[in-house]
Amino acid sequence: MKSQRVLILIAIVAALGLAQSASAQCIPEEEFHGISLVKLAQGQTPIGQPYQSRYRITNSQDTAGDTLEVTSLTDTVFASGGDVVSGNILATLTWTYSGGAYWDGINNKMILPAGGQAVSDYYSFYTVVAGDFNLPNHKLNDQVTIGWKDLCNGCSNNCAGIPETATASGSTTIIGPPCVKITKTVDCDVATVGKEVIYTYLIENCGPNPLTLVSIVDDVLGDLSSEAAGCTSLAVDANCSFSVPYTIQQGDDDPLENTVDVNYVDAYGQHATYSDDASVNIIHPNFTSSKTVTLIQLMGRMRCLMSRLPIPAMCLSDSRQMNRLSQM
Repeated sequence: MKSQRVLILIAIVAALGLAQSASAQCIPEEEFHGISLVKLAQGQTPIGQPYQSRYRITNSQDTAGDTLEVTSLTDTVFASGGDVVSGNILATLTWTYSGGAYWDGINNKMILPAGGQAVSDYYSFYTVVAGDFNLPNHKLNDQVTIGWKDLCNGCSNNCAGIPETATASGSTTIIGPPCVKITKTVDCDVATVGKEVIYTYLIENCGPNPLTLVSIVDDVLGDLSSEAAGCTSLAVDANCSFSVPYTIQQGDDDPLENTVDVNYVDAYGQHATYSDDASVNIIHPNFTSSKTVTLIQLMGRMRCLMSRLPIPAMCLSDSRQMNRLSQM
């Protein structure tokens, strides 16, 4: 009888052990867990500016109510000069948590209960370069990858979640450098002292961004901002023009060559500059015989080649100078 009692007791202990072993086993639910990763990319990025993104991670559609943990986040930018990888920036980002999600600072991982969500602030690890503008459709693409696990709630330690990954893509359109062009012309190629000449300025926005005038300066006429009031803003492919009179002075260089410099800026802080010049030959009232000979030679050559060369526009201040030139 005693031996039978011992056998029964052993059988009971063995049964309890088997029961405990069975309860310790964990069979993870198949496809019951779910995680959502979204990359919120900056829509447009100018050359020379950082490409900024935000990341949103959500424990979604988890019917079993399992808690998920996220251990890594890596972003890869497919730049013109080759792939640029951020490394694991999960702990570097600043996150806003909701739905019971939180950061486990001891183990450096994100904990997401069912319905929990984490949204990062904007972050950048790559600055757009000029070569990126030549990418297809002027778009810079990238892909973010997170590493995560299903914690398998209610299971013992021997039910560690299997490491998994999730990916999301993003892109930004590269804003190319602004372009502006200015053309400066004068109505007279030759003028006498005291005569008024007219300078005309044509400004064109050659794209790709709307522009705002910063400055326009002529090294003879000075600041032309007031005269260019109608050119303060230029839409893409738009142009404007204005004219400014100038009276030839006795002390002006001969020829009188002057340059205009224009500076515009787009909404992204990118500047576009351009310069152009114009020249006027000056006839002084007290010009010497050597000057006269030079003019005679010039006029003679022009008469011989007038079928091939344009005749210069002349602005003369009185009839005496007109008669003298006509006799050359």
